Amino acid sequence: MKIIDPLVLKYKAGVVVGRFQVPELHEAHKQLIAAAKLSHEKYMIFIACTSVKGSLKDPLDFDTRANMIRYQFPDAIIRRINDNPSDEIWSQELDGLIIAEVGKKKVILYSGNNGFADNYTGRFPIREIPEIDFYRGTEIREIEGKVVPITKEGRCGVIYGVANQYPRAYPTVDVAVIKDNSVLLGIKKNMLGLRFPGGFVDPTDKSLEDACKREVQEECGGIEIADFEYICSGLVDDWRYRGRDEKIISSFFLCKYIFGNYIHACTQADAEFTSLKFYPINSDTLNKMAPTHRQFFKSLLNPTNDEKIVNIFDGDVLKKEKTNG
Repeated sequence: MKIIDPLVLKYKAGVVVGRFQVPELHEAHKQLIAAAKLSHEKYMIFIACTSVKGSLKDPLDFDTRANMIRYQFPDAIIRRINDNPSDEIWSQELDGLIIAEVGKKKVILYSGNNGFADNYTGRFPIREIPEIDFYRGTEIREIEGKVVPITKEGRCGVIYGVANQYPRAYPTVDVAVIKDNSVLLGIKKNMLGLRFPGGFVDPTDKSLEDACKREVQEECGGIEIADFEYICSGLVDDWRYRGRDEKIISSFFLCKYIFGNYIHACTQADAEFTSLKFYPINSDTLNKMAPTHRQFFKSLLNPTNDEKIVNIFDGDVLKKEKTNG
């Protein structure tokens, strides 16, 4: 519940809850914390934390934000409160952490105009403090994110942020565009071997199949394709990620070529491929494949499941032939 009565001195502890995802406390933060500090015997600050590391929305970890707050409010009790998809469960957890810290003392929570008040369903009253100015952490992060560090401290901050991310596996797709008994392959500038069209999955893609279609159309001139079918996936030994924690895992799909001028795509200024053409699906083509794409081409020749891909389309359906083991 919210209270309007500004006489809050009967409450022995004031609690501020916030994300504080900014490079320094802005005036609204300072005003909110100062209100709790000046009105109560004890004041606490709970920093809301997510399990997602290193995102633009939540770039700073708990320790970084706690140190930032402690620098200006050294006597504050600072704790973390983890995010939860349920407002009710989150509120119960917050209440439990507060009680564990202050016992039976009367407590009041502090929130800004755009704080947590509308989501809180717990037992303690809330005092909303009108902000003297309207600050948006999102806008502050967008502005600061474009400022290139020029000091050692700034560069150390970048290193710290990257070093404390979870190891990542980047999802990609590779696509075998099939026409009769041949597959569309290309050669990229200054790179050895034949390659399937494909690339990184984009956050705007609604599915891996959508990513396949987008990548093929971007790299092969908007040709018409259909009937996507997942074949396999695998870790790709991409030279850009060797010796790094980050890796690439690609999903390999099959699809049917309908029509379109893929050769024209190679003549564009921003072309991915210097040449594109259909190659027979056989061991000779396998030997010409780039090492990172060879594992997927092998799956066209030697399926690992109980079906052998014949690599021809009968109408709109990909024909398959059962093996006898």
